[in-house]
Amino acid sequence: VDRVAMQEQGVLGVTLMENAGRAVAKKVDSITDGGKVGILCGKGNNGGDGYACASFLNEMEIECDLISTIPESEITGDARHFYDECKGKGIRFSHAQHVKEVDLGDFNLIVDGLLGTGISGDVKPDAAEWIEAMNSTSSAVLSIDIPSGINGTNGFVCGTAVQATATVTMEFLKQGIVVQPGK
Repeated sequence: VDRVAMQEQGVLGVTLMENAGRAVAKKVDSITDGGKVGILCGKGNNGGDGYACASFLNEMEIECDLISTIPESEITGDARHFYDECKGKGIRFSHAQHVKEVDLGDFNLIVDGLLGTGISGDVKPDAAEWIEAMNSTSSAVLSIDIPSGINGTNGFVCGTAVQATATVTMEFLKQGIVVQPGK
């Protein structure tokens, strides 16, 4: 969908990411109880959606912490635009490549921006550790587009998957979250 919007309709990728971030921030606002919000950002567009969400939460005066699972040097493209925007706004960052570096239990709500719809095959061990860490907390988890670890087409769990409290989907409902076992 993103590719079609950009190539055939001329929509900029940064605009799609901005729209996604806004939608996720609105959902966070509707479900948060004022507790700490942690946004877990992986590589690629899903992580970029997380950075965009943080930027909007900052404008809404909702405090959040960003946790990037990759080094700053690997954040590129449209995701980099929103990463830099968040840095400019003074949003708190952690670059934690390993789960042991952050206590996800500190957050009342975790936004899952780790993996997106393009996953196939088992998730890599480092991503699996983040998924298990999210699942082992008592925190509510809001997934961006699809819970990390769910195949967007067939709903198969790719080794392990986030057990999201809620999911904000972009453009249309993903088949993978309405069929078992992804449901």
